[in-house]
Amino acid sequence: MFLSTLAVAAAPTPQRIIVDTDMGFDVDDVGAVCLANSLHAAGLAEVLAVVHNTGCKLGIGGVSAMNHFYGHDDIILGAWKGHFGSNCDKHYDGTFGQNQYLATVIRKTGGPIKDSSMVMTGTDAYRKALVAAPDGSVNVASIGMPTNLRDLLNTTADQYSTLS
Repeated sequence: MFLSTLAVAAAPTPQRIIVDTDMGFDVDDVGAVCLANSLHAAGLAEVLAVVHNTGCKLGIGGVSAMNHFYGHDDIILGAWKGHFGSNCDKHYDGTFGQNQYLATVIRKTGGPIKDSSMVMTGTDAYRKALVAAPDGSVNVASIGMPTNLRDLLNTTADQYSTLS
């Protein structure tokens, strides 16, 4: 009895995380989303949301595929809906583009979300996740462009929160 009480007392508090990613064809974003999901599964983190921060429409589908692989289809998803980063057919040097990679990941891994038309905006996802958490308790892992964070700073009261 004493040992089980001691083990419970020593268990770390899961850290609340929102991952803001520009997932495309680089492995850093896949690694970050997979790490967040692994920490979530181990009870070391609580992933509140994952948002995509470029106009690449399939990016959030790739995120959904990663979450689905880990059995975390319930994590809030959002995507920036602007034009920046929306030309995903070719890499800057004219070779293999993000859409080819992401389409393959989505097709082979599955997941309920295929593209950004199927999710709320990144700003709405942030606000929905943040309003449910105590002040100062959420960590943001921002990888890529700060488009969602910029837009979040310019929000006004909405259906999620009266705060602006």
